[in-house]
Amino acid sequence: MDVLKWMAAIRAWSFPLNFVSVTLGVALALPKFDLAVYVVMIIGVVALNGIANVVNEIYDFKYGIDKRKDSASEGQWHPLIAKSITIKKLWYAVIFMSAVALLCGLYVAMESSYWILILGFVGAGFAYFYTIGKKSIKALGLGEVAVFLVYGPLIVESAFFAESGSLSLIPIVVSIPIGLLITLVLIANNIRDIDEDKKAHVHSVVTAIGKYSSLALFSGLLAAVYVTTILFVILKMIPLLSLLVLISAYPAYGIWKMMHEKIARDAPARISRLTLLFGILMIIGILFGHIV
Repeated sequence: MDVLKWMAAIRAWSFPLNFVSVTLGVALALPKFDLAVYVVMIIGVVALNGIANVVNEIYDFKYGIDKRKDSASEGQWHPLIAKSITIKKLWYAVIFMSAVALLCGLYVAMESSYWILILGFVGAGFAYFYTIGKKSIKALGLGEVAVFLVYGPLIVESAFFAESGSLSLIPIVVSIPIGLLITLVLIANNIRDIDEDKKAHVHSVVTAIGKYSSLALFSGLLAAVYVTTILFVILKMIPLLSLLVLISAYPAYGIWKMMHEKIARDAPARISRLTLLFGILMIIGILFGHIV
């Protein structure tokens, strides 16, 4: 089905992570809340994420990173390798999503502040230049750092600013656990595919420090997700009910164990589900914290 092909091409499985980042920023802005701004912001961020995914798909294929026989390709269906969607159609999709993102950005700016466009352009820059060019973010080995900054501080602070009309250090700090979890999705993907990535000369933190050091980094960042959340509660930056996130510690341990024993092909998807669970629990804790 064409719908399934396009869902795979834009990597729609990653879109719920956008919901978590935006909603966290909005929850921190309460009691100020504009439903229309919230919905439009989610659509805009999803469009930017889709741009990044499709451009990455195009240039990974162009540079020969995605190959038919690579295990990386076996773990994820690639439309260009399967010849089910042409590069021309993918570029049309990029243009369409760019228009959607721009319209969403303009609407949010008109309803809040035009300064929000600056944050939006930073996000757009990430979407386009994550893969494009020999000096792209990915080519420079800065993919993990960029993902953390964009899906953590940038999106959460932008959502907070759009709803509250002001900037604050708190959303940036509180976004750290979510940013780390989303970064772990990429790190797990890169650990799983480290052999193929080295053959394709892909630059990342993982290929730079090696598999075992990357597993140690993975463990440290996963622990930091929960340690920082507890610290934020102690510092009263978020409500006590935010400790609901500890419910997700058990599946997090299962993922940690899997990463150190035998890395599953769907490891990134498992961490995405953990991120969604963790994010929803944190958001619920913050929401009820405003009520209690």
